Amino acid sequence: MKLAMHQITTGGGRDLRKTFHAYAETGWHHFEINLGECAGFIEAHGNAKLAALVREHDLTCVGATGLPIRAFGGADGRRENEERLRAYADTLHALGCRAIVCGGDVPQGDTFPPHAKSATERDLFARDATYRTFLEQFADEVGRLADIADDYGVALALEVNWCGMARSIRTMAELVTLVDRENVGAVWDPAHFFSTPSRLADLDLLDGKIIHAHMNDIRDCVIEVMNINSDRVTPGDGILPLHELSDVVTSLGYTGWHCVELFSDDLWVDSVEDICRKVKTGCERVWPNAEF
Repeated sequence: MKLAMHQITTGGGRDLRKTFHAYAETGWHHFEINLGECAGFIEAHGNAKLAALVREHDLTCVGATGLPIRAFGGADGRRENEERLRAYADTLHALGCRAIVCGGDVPQGDTFPPHAKSATERDLFARDATYRTFLEQFADEVGRLADIADDYGVALALEVNWCGMARSIRTMAELVTLVDRENVGAVWDPAHFFSTPSRLADLDLLDGKIIHAHMNDIRDCVIEVMNINSDRVTPGDGILPLHELSDVVTSLGYTGWHCVELFSDDLWVDSVEDICRKVKTGCERVWPNAEF
């Protein structure tokens, strides 16, 4: 297992130099950058300085969060998508990182989500067809951005749930197929899988299409009130069958890094070094021979 530290896990508002120093000191050699968290540093010092800081600490950036795609915001939304993508792609290019995690919007107004007028097959089919029309619209914008990203050597990794049009593995597979670009694929994330109406067999639909991965566990909570972010815990401290899930993902061709992404107020009160040590210790209980 190849495990990287997601910058979200170590909290916001931290000094970037101290954060990278903590990663290096605690044995986390690979990380996923939070582009929003680093925006101030980039604005003040530029991408080259950021890349130099990463190299100074002998770190490797293996992923980036993240790009919210507005497919239903008209011309303004498309322009915003492109401007943000180009800025982020410049950063990824400087860091030598390929994958940027992407989310996306949904249509606004009374027509979404579509509903069937009755329980007849005709009306149910019409409901599904309407949804797929919106899904195709989102896919068209992703495809347009993917062509721009390809010029930078960047890949768009679409995340279930954060992409509001894809709230299951099955729909994500359909979305990736609709986009039909070599540099577009899906993010594997155990928490998002667990929280959606997805089955293990559905992952077969993403064979060869997983291009980035997150890692987390879910606490033993009441499922009906589970929060997809705050109920995450360090791998091994929850209820997910992580070995089984990871083996399936590997069998589908993904051999890259799994970035540990946690949203924990309990962790965030600690120093970055303490967070890194706690999460690493937990991960090593699950994967004693993990690469970090």
